[in-house]
Amino acid sequence: MASKVTQAASVGWKLGTQLGQGGQGDVFLAVRETEPEGPKHAFKFLNDKGSPKARDRFRQELRALTSVDHPGIVKVIQYAQPDDKFQYYVMEYVDEAENLGKRIARKTNPFSKDPLKAVDGFIQIVEALAACEKLGIVHRDLSLANVLVTDAGRILLIDFGLCHFEDGQTITLTEEAVGTPHYRSPECSGHSQREPTIQADFYSTGKILWSMITNKVAFDREKPVFNDLSLAKALPDVTMSWHFHHIFEYTIRQDPNSRYANASQALDGARKVRQLIVDGYKPLEILSGDKCPVCGVGTYQYAATPYQSALDKFNRSMLNLRRAYVVCSYCFHASFQAEEAQRQALAYRKNLE
Repeated sequence: MASKVTQAASVGWKLGTQLGQGGQGDVFLAVRETEPEGPKHAFKFLNDKGSPKARDRFRQELRALTSVDHPGIVKVIQYAQPDDKFQYYVMEYVDEAENLGKRIARKTNPFSKDPLKAVDGFIQIVEALAACEKLGIVHRDLSLANVLVTDAGRILLIDFGLCHFEDGQTITLTEEAVGTPHYRSPECSGHSQREPTIQADFYSTGKILWSMITNKVAFDREKPVFNDLSLAKALPDVTMSWHFHHIFEYTIRQDPNSRYANASQALDGARKVRQLIVDGYKPLEILSGDKCPVCGVGTYQYAATPYQSALDKFNRSMLNLRRAYVVCSYCFHASFQAEEAQRQALAYRKNLE
């Protein structure tokens, strides 16, 4: 510790409490020697016992953090040059920010059972990933430990030590598994034939969203979120959270081609889900079985594709067709997307009058 204090002092910093310890770096609370009562920062050293690969990852992380300028990614304010013997960097420190894993364990997770806050948290992460996407940076290790959360729900992404640059520079081979079990995408699990893209980060972010809303550590693989661990079963009393299945459909998928293609798509999808929650639309699981607002007799039933009828052409012209539909079991006048069924059916009925 004495050597660390001396090294930090040599570049103008006074160390305080140790905040964390990892394979490639140790993090301490720090203040400027010239401003002992000034703002707090986080001072990260390259671990003394770090391997050459750990040093490379440390530099990789620093490259990523100094390349991206976004409020959702921790900001670096001072750092060593690549050829300096003493490797360190200093980053902003946010009071009360704690990683999501600790907040879940301590039940101080501000997103728990709050669909609107949770989807806003998801949007914050994707907005930060959008900034990375512009620079060809893939995080590859998004997990509960690498998402800092404040009491108010502000999110900061940290730990880019395993990140991949799409310019071809990477530290870990595709044969090696990287990331956190249960949160890493299939293509980051080792021996993948695919180069990781932002779609790998979307997979992880979908799992993080599930943990945000349920206050639980996520599951392995993909299928549980659509069956035994669906939000309709995990949170039967938080019905607005069930709309998240629209996000899970494009994130927690084994095939990257089944996920959002880019950050713009992910943000668009999340914002639509947010609007469903704000407007109070019933989720698909509840809507199926409701009385049809057109005839008042039949009930909505699931349909994989729009039904075929004399009104099919009219209905198709009204809809932006997607995967899930509900159809009135009696009058067949409506074949609507579940989220739009109430609004469009009522509008159609008004036109008939």
